[in-house]
Amino acid sequence: MIDPLSSLSERRQRFRIAWAGTVWAQDSDGHVLVGDLQNVSVGGVSFSSDCAPQDGAVLKIYVQLLPEGTHPLSVDAKVVHTAFRADHRFDVRCCIALPLQ
Repeated sequence: MIDPLSSLSERRQRFRIAWAGTVWAQDSDGHVLVGDLQNVSVGGVSFSSDCAPQDGAVLKIYVQLLPEGTHPLSVDAKVVHTAFRADHRFDVRCCIALPLQ
């Protein structure tokens, strides 16, 4: 399968899946963050949201990749970067604590 994002200049060495869907994230204080999934790979998750978690925060992330009604993917991930966008949302990049197998 060809990675449609492979022409982009970046450090990523692994395949990632561009996926439209919803992300739910919860920090250690119980605050819930809802966002739009941009992509997921064996090492990380990227999404946009109206709120920005702190860099370094550990989130429990839930992503519905399979048909509705099935269990969502659930991973612990560390926020490594957030960026404010022109549309007043935030891009959030997270590193998965244990890479997906």
